[in-house]
Amino acid sequence: MYNKKLILRQSFLVLLAFILLSDFGCAFIKSGAPPKKHGYGEIDKYGCQEPPPDLFTSSDLDLDFAQSTFGKIVTGEIKVQTQPEVLSLASKAVQEARIRDYLRCLAIKRDGYNLEQAAYLDRFNAFMAINPSATEFIEWQKNNPFPKSSSSDSIKEQLDLLRKQLIPRSLSSDQREKFVNILKTNPGVINLSSLFGDQESVRFANELGIAIKSAGWRIQKRTIGLLRHPQPPPGIIAGVNNLKNLPDHAQTLIKAFSAVGFKIEMQEDTNLPVSIIELIISSKPQL
Repeated sequence: MYNKKLILRQSFLVLLAFILLSDFGCAFIKSGAPPKKHGYGEIDKYGCQEPPPDLFTSSDLDLDFAQSTFGKIVTGEIKVQTQPEVLSLASKAVQEARIRDYLRCLAIKRDGYNLEQAAYLDRFNAFMAINPSATEFIEWQKNNPFPKSSSSDSIKEQLDLLRKQLIPRSLSSDQREKFVNILKTNPGVINLSSLFGDQESVRFANELGIAIKSAGWRIQKRTIGLLRHPQPPPGIIAGVNNLKNLPDHAQTLIKAFSAVGFKIEMQEDTNLPVSIIELIISSKPQL
C-alpha cells in the first residue's frame, strides 16, 4: 500500500513539473495568466482581443481603421458619396472573422451598442461581405438606417425584440401540411436560392425545398450562397418572366405561402423561361 501511494505521489510531481516547464506553464509563471491564443494580438483597454498586426497588413488595413473609421461607416457619420474608397476597406474587414469579431466587440463594449444596434451591425457585415458598390451601399443604407438609441427603450423591450428577430423562420407541422396540399393542386418548376453568408436563409430554403419537392414540384436549380448586385430585399422573392401574365403554378405558389403566413414579393425577369419561377429566400425581414 505504501509503495502504491509513493508511486502515485511521484507520478503527480512529474506531471506537475511537466506542466510548469511547458510553454503554458512558463507563460503563466511570467504573466500570472494563461498565454494569449495563437493568432491573436493584445487585449485592448476595452477588453477586446485585437487581431494580430500582420492580419491587418495582409488585408490592407490598419488598427486605426478598425478602431475609428469602420464604426463611422456603420452609423452613417462618414458619407460614402465623398469618401467612396472606405467601402472596399470595410468589405475587406468583414471578410476576416478575427477582425469582424474585434469590430463587434468594440461596438458593444466601447460604443455601447444596444441589442437592436448589435443586430444591425450583423446585418451590415453580411451586406458588406458582398463588396457592394457606392451606389448599392447608399441605397442599402437609405433603406436600412442605423437605429438610434432611445432613453425610453427598456432592456426588456430590446431583449424581446432581439429574441423574436433571432427565431429562425420555419414551418410548423400543420403549416407544412397546408403548404404541401395547396402546392399539390398545380405542380410546377422552380429555381431555389438562398443568400450568401446567411445561415437562416439557407436553412429555411432547405426546409422549403423539401416541402416543395414532396408536393410534386421540380427544383431545376438549387443555389446556396447567392451573390447578387444589388442584394435582394428581405423576405421571399419570386421572379417570373412576365408579371402581367403569371403562370398558373405561380398563382398556386403565392396562395400556398399566403396560407401559412408568408408574403411573396413578385419581380419580373424577362430572361427567365416562361415556365420557371425564380424563388429566392432572402434574409428574414426586420420586425
